[in-house]
Amino acid sequence: INNIKYNENNIQELESSVINKEDFFKILPPPPQNTSRSVYEDLLELSEITQSRTKEQEKFILMVDDKVESAFIPFLDEMNLRFPTNITDNFFKTYVENINNIKNYYNRARPFQIADKLGIQIDVIYTETIKTPSYPSGHSVYAFLLEKILSEAYPIHAARFEQIAESVGHARKMQGVHFNTDIQASKKLVNAIYPRFLKLLDT
Repeated sequence: INNIKYNENNIQELESSVINKEDFFKILPPPPQNTSRSVYEDLLELSEITQSRTKEQEKFILMVDDKVESAFIPFLDEMNLRFPTNITDNFFKTYVENINNIKNYYNRARPFQIADKLGIQIDVIYTETIKTPSYPSGHSVYAFLLEKILSEAYPIHAARFEQIAESVGHARKMQGVHFNTDIQASKKLVNAIYPRFLKLLDT
């Protein structure tokens, strides 16, 4: 089971302007082994929450799966606040190349690939966005980046933006496509690299 990867093929690393391979281990530890206690506990959690989700939760899951910004926009609209598209677009271009490098480097299997081997049932919502390795969660990385960007723009609402970012991570678990450790790694990654993104944006 420990040898199960998302993809058996080696994928070429993209040129990165923020994170190189030498930085990966400094920023994120390798994901837990497939036979670890944390993986087993994560799979049991996913089994429970994917089989008890509501139709309303499924609607939110699909909305976030399609576009992470959709989780934040209703609150911004309610508060009559502008979404900083010009800034987030620049962040997104850099974020994609970097997150894909990390995902491909660790090449972690998706939860359902391991759950099948352990006889644990996960009710997965399959979409196009899960055709990459699991660690860390790309959607969560972007959500935590948006949290930081919006919290700087509108600091009075920072606590609400944090709640929304966390809800995106939970949605990825409710979809059955990410371990909890994927979500926590995403938060750790953003905390480490956000200053680099700011510096790149200034440049």
